[in-house]
Amino acid sequence: ISSENTEKSFAPGINFQGFDKKSRKKVDVMEPDDRLLYYINDKRVFSATSTITSKMFEEYNPIWSHHDTKEVFPYRVSTKKDFHLDPSIQTKGLFHQC
Repeated sequence: ISSENTEKSFAPGINFQGFDKKSRKKVDVMEPDDRLLYYINDKRVFSATSTITSKMFEEYNPIWSHHDTKEVFPYRVSTKKDFHLDPSIQTKGLFHQC
């Protein structure tokens, strides 16, 4: 997820997370009490967690941005925000090749 879309996800009044069309199968198996870990790809840091509170639903109002302007992240789950770290203390994602 991008920095911009992370901020939109954690804006006041946004209590859900949207996923793009290619993620439909992943979202379809999400259940209440599953957890989401937010990784900001443009900063390479882990920034937040939330708990899923609903099954998947479809909604088409645009909130998040995407390079394909037709993408509105329609596959959504309701969430309860757990942690959203200040950008100055976000945890770097370190990957090691096995």
